[in-house]
Amino acid sequence: MRPEDRVAHIALLKPDIATLDLNTMNSGKQVVINTPDNVRRMAAVINNAGVKPEIELFDSGDIALCRDLVSDGTLKGPVLCSACSAFPRRSSSGLPCRWPSSSS
Repeated sequence: MRPEDRVAHIALLKPDIATLDLNTMNSGKQVVINTPDNVRRMAAVINNAGVKPEIELFDSGDIALCRDLVSDGTLKGPVLCSACSAFPRRSSSGLPCRWPSSSS
């Protein structure tokens, strides 16, 4: 699927904010590939719709890419970011896995 098609619903619905994913990730049985070029293409659709992109930062690579997107004008300041960490693991059945106890 083209990057523009993945955010077409944002241009149609025009919410106040919408997540702009920076990461390549697994989604169900598919892999969603977000190269920097794909991110820029999706950002253009979001920006042209007048919607504020929300950036989820999972690691230092995301921070670096976000900085690059601001530097090249893809993202306009002030940038709305969410720092994301500590996601619980899930088993293959989709049920949460138990975290190891920190007290031994």
